[in-house]
Amino acid sequence: MYNFYTIHHEMGHCHYYLAYRIQPSIYRSGANPAFHEAVGDTIALSVNTPKHLHSIGLLSTDDRTEEGDINFLMRQALERVVLLPYALVVDKWRWEVERGDVAPKDFNARYWQLRRDIQGVAPPVKRSERDFDPGAKYHVAAGIPYIRYFISFLIQFQFHEALCKEAGYTGPIHLCDIYGSKEAGTKLRQMMELGRSKPWQDVMEVITGQRSIKTSAILSYFKPLMDWLKLQNMDNVVGW
Repeated sequence: MYNFYTIHHEMGHCHYYLAYRIQPSIYRSGANPAFHEAVGDTIALSVNTPKHLHSIGLLSTDDRTEEGDINFLMRQALERVVLLPYALVVDKWRWEVERGDVAPKDFNARYWQLRRDIQGVAPPVKRSERDFDPGAKYHVAAGIPYIRYFISFLIQFQFHEALCKEAGYTGPIHLCDIYGSKEAGTKLRQMMELGRSKPWQDVMEVITGQRSIKTSAILSYFKPLMDWLKLQNMDNVVGW
């Protein structure tokens, strides 16, 4: 399934390139870096659904059960939601270092402090300043901003919700598959064709009708899982 997702993510980049090729060269890019990452992931939200996997022969049945819904959403959450705090940690650490707020002797300690405070994880073995764990992330070593993934993992759910509405879908948003909808495809293409010829807020409005990043779509998508987790953890202390 990982390769299945990756193919759609990368093809999202390719189709974005093809869509904005009509723009002058200076505008041939995503509305902002997060848009480029979000397009393929938006498509993946549809093709990962049980309905779509069944339609292409990768699932023997698409019969819906509560357990199946929860398992599906848990898998989606482990692939998407858990990245949000990590993506924030990577660039929050980098910004602090680049501002000079962290001394070189504290680079690794500060990195793990952020991972503990924001992610709730700790190193499996003892670490010291002889180690440089942030540098193990390619985007850190190569100087590539990582906040684009934090933003993309929010706006892809806005895109998905908007395209599902465009396709006339009215069921649970996590089960929406826009495959075959010319209306949704047209809306997505209209957004991609703009490239960065307009401010990203204008481009966002074309596809979602909204001019800002909102968390309501991702919360709606995962609501069944959140409700289930609240019941499962009623007697547990949640947090770290």
